Amino acid sequence: MKQLIKGFLIGISSAIPGVCSALVAMSINAYQTLLEVIEKFYSLKVIFKHLMFLVGIVLGLITCIISMSLMFDNCEKILKIFFLGLAIGGCLNLKRKIIEYKKVDFLIIMLGILLSLFPQVLSLNSTNNYSVVILIIGGCLSSLAFIMPGISGSLILLTLGIYQVVIDSISEVLQIFIKLPTEVSIINSTLFIISFVVGAVVFAKIIKNFIIKNEKLFLKFCLGLLIGTIAILFIEICEIRFNIILGIIICLSGIVVMKFFNE
Repeated sequence: MKQLIKGFLIGISSAIPGVCSALVAMSINAYQTLLEVIEKFYSLKVIFKHLMFLVGIVLGLITCIISMSLMFDNCEKILKIFFLGLAIGGCLNLKRKIIEYKKVDFLIIMLGILLSLFPQVLSLNSTNNYSVVILIIGGCLSSLAFIMPGISGSLILLTLGIYQVVIDSISEVLQIFIKLPTEVSIINSTLFIISFVVGAVVFAKIIKNFIIKNEKLFLKFCLGLLIGTIAILFIEICEIRFNIILGIIICLSGIVVMKFFNE
């Protein structure tokens, strides 16, 4: 059940702009599992080993994509507040794993903070124009964001101006039993998914090798990414209209979930 819930949270976070699925995976102690699944997606042994985890990711993605397509504003507000709680809890958990700090470590943490803010700055200049090339580039870049902590794949799609196009196209294909998807939606979904899968496999191998050689530095870098993510989510949440008490409860529930996964 834990593996199912972990996968579900990662799946949901993948479709929320500003929320990093890789950081969620790291926060709930599922990052290595995520890398293994992506790197060896062709292995039946790996698939059966992490079957519930994969089912959770798929269910989370489907649920969130359809929800975001149908009720983007309300769904985004609630999920961003919840993931703020996850980020805070994850930051506390990660901080406990880092025993000592050197002067250079604070530069690494600062680099992580700046990197997490960079896509947010780019999104201010986003457009609504898209093409086949942009869809393929968006698929590759969002696959990197899916496994690279601190970068939101959905925010990258928003920056490229194709977030709503991708969400609506995939949502239309997923609802095939309700209505037949258009040819454009099928083409958009296919191009995006293929480029996403190819990019994910390549980037997973590179990042896994880096972690093996530089695990301590990687953890400190991710701490910076988490701090930056918390700042981004907090600023965005402060700008939306929402019941404060309900918001605090939702945020605290995220922190409690993190404590549950860290036990």
